Amino acid sequence: MLPPEVPHRTIGQFCDHVCMYVRFRPDHDSITEELTGHLEDHKDALLEGDPDMPLLEAEYRAVASMGDAEALGRWLDSIHSPVLGWFQIWFFRAVVLVGVLAFLLLLPQAERAAQQLAARPPELEISENSRVIAALHPEGAWSWQDYTFSIPQAVETQDWDGRSVKALLKIAHPNPWRKEPVLPGSIWAEDDLGNRYDSMDTVNELLSGDGYPAWRGDCHGSTAARFLFATYCEIEVRKVDPAAAKLTLHLDRYGEDVLWLTIPLEGGGGNG
Repeated sequence: MLPPEVPHRTIGQFCDHVCMYVRFRPDHDSITEELTGHLEDHKDALLEGDPDMPLLEAEYRAVASMGDAEALGRWLDSIHSPVLGWFQIWFFRAVVLVGVLAFLLLLPQAERAAQQLAARPPELEISENSRVIAALHPEGAWSWQDYTFSIPQAVETQDWDGRSVKALLKIAHPNPWRKEPVLPGSIWAEDDLGNRYDSMDTVNELLSGDGYPAWRGDCHGSTAARFLFATYCEIEVRKVDPAAAKLTLHLDRYGEDVLWLTIPLEGGGGNG
């Protein structure tokens, strides 16, 4: 039971009594502030109209003009719903909590993204058993859909099983979620003499069937590094014909040859 109506003298007492009928306590301060402002304005207007009026009497009259405190309090309670009020408060708290959790979850990814943006691209790794014959300089690039293929680094080596070409294939993609369109094992090569160097996917299929000729060259690769907007693959073409002057990398996608990148082996420059 709320206490019965009592006489009010000061603005503070009137505001306290009004708030007794408002169930949603978090709004008490804002209601008190609004009522106090209105009553102070009314008091100032009374004093302006009658400068000789005592301050306390002006305050009493301003309070009396507001009418019944209980009626005002119950009306304010009807528009300050506890259900809606608490829902807004907890909804705001939930939004803040979700925001904090999302920030904490995304922070490591943001740090990794910053590190990737600042990182230097990888370089070819040459084994101790390989002797570098020449540094090659492929030119141009090849575009397919949203991907751009290029070869920033390539070398020709002499290995135990013959001549090899090692290339660093860069696949640039503007969408960081798409990454590279295919695994490096699907890339194959051919030289200007018509020799074909099958991809590792093809080699594995042949090995599971009739076998793969030991004398025949092949092309295999692996992913060297992944960044937000580029993926680097190391591609190696083995047992390259000593008479070949150019080597072209290819990529089959659903029956379509989507990659043509040429590596010059004996001077000159290939067209991407």
